[in-house]
Amino acid sequence: MRKTVSIFALLATLSVAVACGGGTSSGDKTKTAQAGNPTSAATQPANTATAGTTINVKAKDFAFALDKASGPAGKFTFVVTNAGPSDHEFVIFKTDLAPDALPLVADKTKVDEDGQGVVHIDEIEDLNVGDTKTLSIDLEPGSYVFICNLPTHYSQGMYVAFKVQ
Repeated sequence: MRKTVSIFALLATLSVAVACGGGTSSGDKTKTAQAGNPTSAATQPANTATAGTTINVKAKDFAFALDKASGPAGKFTFVVTNAGPSDHEFVIFKTDLAPDALPLVADKTKVDEDGQGVVHIDEIEDLNVGDTKTLSIDLEPGSYVFICNLPTHYSQGMYVAFKVQ
């Protein structure tokens, strides 16, 4: 009888130990839930308000087509695709000048990137036919003009206005 009581006591003690602490602690369970549970806060998608605005741009002889003509101030990601048939670039200027009135270099084949009334913001160079390149930048409220500044492309109409609110 004594052996039977001892076995039951041992089994009872093991049952309590397993129920109370044989698994992971509550802190460990939280880490496991965050790492393995797709609905946990740690793995939720980023807030779209802070992710910024994506603008798809198609460059083609001799124009730009944008899927949006404006956006809210903050982070922008420009996804620029060259639809050809020649190479291009994507240059961003902040300016209050009309898109077709930017200052030109002396031989009038390109925009003067340091000229009066324009502030060069950023650019994608060497956009070969068929390429898609991305540029992510922060833009303040104001008026912008996107151009291709390869010789004669701007004068052939390769520019577009863009507004940031």
